[in-house]
Amino acid sequence: MELPWRVLKLPQQQQQQQQQQQYFGPCVEGSPIQQSSVIPLKGPSRGFGGAIRLDGIFVDEVPTDAKYLDYLQSITDTVRAGFTEVASRRSHCNNNGDDSSLTATLSPVSASSPTTFSTATGPGIVIHNPGIFPSADSSDAFFSSRLVDYVVVFENCLAAWWDSGDYVSANLALLTPEKQAKAIAVAHTCGCGPKSQAGGCDSGRPQQQHSEGHHTDGDEAGNSEKDAIKKNVQNFLDEVVTQHNLAGHFATSSTDYATWCSGWEGYVEVACDLAAARC
Repeated sequence: MELPWRVLKLPQQQQQQQQQQQYFGPCVEGSPIQQSSVIPLKGPSRGFGGAIRLDGIFVDEVPTDAKYLDYLQSITDTVRAGFTEVASRRSHCNNNGDDSSLTATLSPVSASSPTTFSTATGPGIVIHNPGIFPSADSSDAFFSSRLVDYVVVFENCLAAWWDSGDYVSANLALLTPEKQAKAIAVAHTCGCGPKSQAGGCDSGRPQQQHSEGHHTDGDEAGNSEKDAIKKNVQNFLDEVVTQHNLAGHFATSSTDYATWCSGWEGYVEVACDLAAARC
């Protein structure tokens, strides 16, 4: 027999529990899992049928000095432990039928589930972004599956992909198929093509002209710029995906990642076409 004080809840307690379930999912009360270590299960993604969710952690500004490998491993272990913890709680809640309405969007994470993202060592994707290729003598360690799932080996303005001497091509040649399957290339300022090609950039933007030599303006100028960006992105992804078989890519015509770039539709179109061609 339960005592009344364990059954009855004050309005404030009910509100707190509702907030907990909204941000942390069901089964918070009495769970052995500490709330501070739980990754939110719901929130802004609600209403999207689970299409928008947290499947991993992107670790930025990753050092490539081997002396930091232990530190990076501790980050990875913490991330994967957190996702494993959440997967266990999801499975527990679903199996106990605490909230059947959450089953579709909060299905247990497992390596065998086609609707979730897991790694060889468990749920939770870890991406490292050093922005450069790890050196040859430590490359194996920095690409280790125990340490990371994906590595951003290039993050720079698009022009640097072609105009950095043999740095990019030489390092791409060193990537084994296993490392290619983990490598990602990220390019910003995609209005800038190679300096060696016509239509280079000035202050980060392509210069487009009429055949008579006059600069365009208005909608025509905007369309010309988008066409130039799309062409640059096409060339970039042809190399990243088709020639070098890298695992992932991202491209933006902005100089940073804080704005919605004008070339986004072109990038998506090119990426989808390449993906369809590889199916």
